[in-house]
Amino acid sequence: FMSVCYALVGLVLLYRFVPIAVIVAIAGGSNLLFYGSVDTVNSHAVSFFAVCVFLSLLRSSKRNWVTIGASLGLIALIRTQDLIYVFLLRPGLAASQGRALRKFAFGFLIIFLPQLFAWFMTTGNVISPYLTGNEGFNFLHPHILEVLFSLQNGLFLWTPIVLLGIFGLKDKLMLAVFFLQLYLVSSWSSWNQGASYSGRMFVSLLPLIAIGLSHLFSTLRRIKLQGLSLYLAVIFPLTLINTIMIISFLLKLP
Repeated sequence: FMSVCYALVGLVLLYRFVPIAVIVAIAGGSNLLFYGSVDTVNSHAVSFFAVCVFLSLLRSSKRNWVTIGASLGLIALIRTQDLIYVFLLRPGLAASQGRALRKFAFGFLIIFLPQLFAWFMTTGNVISPYLTGNEGFNFLHPHILEVLFSLQNGLFLWTPIVLLGIFGLKDKLMLAVFFLQLYLVSSWSSWNQGASYSGRMFVSLLPLIAIGLSHLFSTLRRIKLQGLSLYLAVIFPLTLINTIMIISFLLKLP
């Protein structure tokens, strides 16, 4: 129940910086529909919410670096791999004085230190158990094409709306976050992400995809594709494809 609520609140937060058409597209055309309504026992809807909070605070006209740090700490608590969002902080922290960095670090550590303590109490060190067990990374042999186009759960193949969002994404740091995440997941020993609908480890990147879709839809409006035409030509087909794929996944169809 809370996963459904977190997904919905995340979509509401997205409305602060993307139009309603993008919200509808992400809600219906991405794998958030699956992890925010069907497979709600996983953490992905919560990750989506946490990143929406982080971006909302980061894009605010009055930045509070303590709360921004705390929101990144929350992101890291849920899925440590999403610490990669720290790259988006570079312009703001670079333009601020060192005091902003100290505030950010304070907010982050307040939230994330309990996780380090928990790891130490359960494993004897402050490294994630994912990195001390039988799993790990092979950065020299990433499975990038398989992660994107695998018939089993390829991100672009199963949820093409993500590919459209990448085409529309103009911010270089946001693009860097996506491709670094792709490289990280592709290098992981469990790069196929288990019983995953589409690329489940990329649900936390959907807020960035939403920003890319916003730019793409703005371009489409300039060629007179807007309003009902946009829904009929782009959003409805993508939602229909996603729904069919979800049903296929649940029924285990070939």
